[in-house]
Amino acid sequence: MLDQSFSSSNFNEIFLKENRKGIFDKSHFTQEYLDKHQEFKNIVGEKLNLKKTRALTEEELDNFAERLEKINNEKEEIRLSIFEDYSNVINNQITPFQFKIVYYLLILIFSSIANAQGQGIKELYSEQFKSDWTVYENKEYVKQFIDTNVVYKLASGRSPEEELLYHAKDRHRKKSKRIAEIFSSLKIDIQQYDSLVFVEERALQIQTSNDFIKNGAIITQDSIYGFSYDPSMEKVIIKSYDYFLNSDNQTVGQAKQVIRNLVLSGKTRYLHTIAKVESEMLSGPLQNHRPDVEFEIIIYNKNGENELRRIYLHETFIQIMNQNNIC
Repeated sequence: MLDQSFSSSNFNEIFLKENRKGIFDKSHFTQEYLDKHQEFKNIVGEKLNLKKTRALTEEELDNFAERLEKINNEKEEIRLSIFEDYSNVINNQITPFQFKIVYYLLILIFSSIANAQGQGIKELYSEQFKSDWTVYENKEYVKQFIDTNVVYKLASGRSPEEELLYHAKDRHRKKSKRIAEIFSSLKIDIQQYDSLVFVEERALQIQTSNDFIKNGAIITQDSIYGFSYDPSMEKVIIKSYDYFLNSDNQTVGQAKQVIRNLVLSGKTRYLHTIAKVESEMLSGPLQNHRPDVEFEIIIYNKNGENELRRIYLHETFIQIMNQNNIC
């Protein structure tokens, strides 16, 4: 919230917070600022291209970090210069009526302008995977779970069919919200990336309280942001977590490393192939096998035919690849 000085630093704070949420319209940036932002992206691209050919030396990594930090500082100087102009107008005692006009415009710029550059992760997920709940509107599908010929009301006042649909919608809503909270907690604005991958692991065999904890990571072009949270807690706190560091289960650890390596090497298409093979095995020869964990993998590609795709994998694919005996 702005203090009474309406300083340029306060406006900069607003910008940083709103920009992380992805609701700042880039048409309001100056060309000078956009050029600096493109320079930043070019350096990131240069770094990624080098990483695809060989491992970078510590000296090279430091050099890239210094160049990127320099550009970020220059971008902030440009912003502060613009916000200083805003501040001077708003705090001008000679023309106090300017305050309402300029402040109103700033509210429009920072808070009310439609997100023209694309939807946030919550809206993308909700729309792309709404079949998670719309499938329960199909009576033939619902017949797999309940006898639709018997008509009665539950304590909620809903019929069994309505109850299934209600809870499916609620689960989907909560999932979309939780993913958005993870992105927000890690300060990741999906619109700032052409592509990224979200991985979340959940235990299927609940034996201890620790099995309720969900871990995962968001993998961008040049960084990995790990996270961990306990959905069973009344107040869920999302913490930073080194997801790919290790695992108590060796097979799960191997699965995580394969997923990470395929994502970082830009070979996410292989994840689809692996998921297909695993699914066929689990519904065929391994139908009696119960995996320990499930990986939900969401692949975002701004320029792809499907902007958001989802894959489910289990540690079983490692056992299949290693041709281990599965009891």
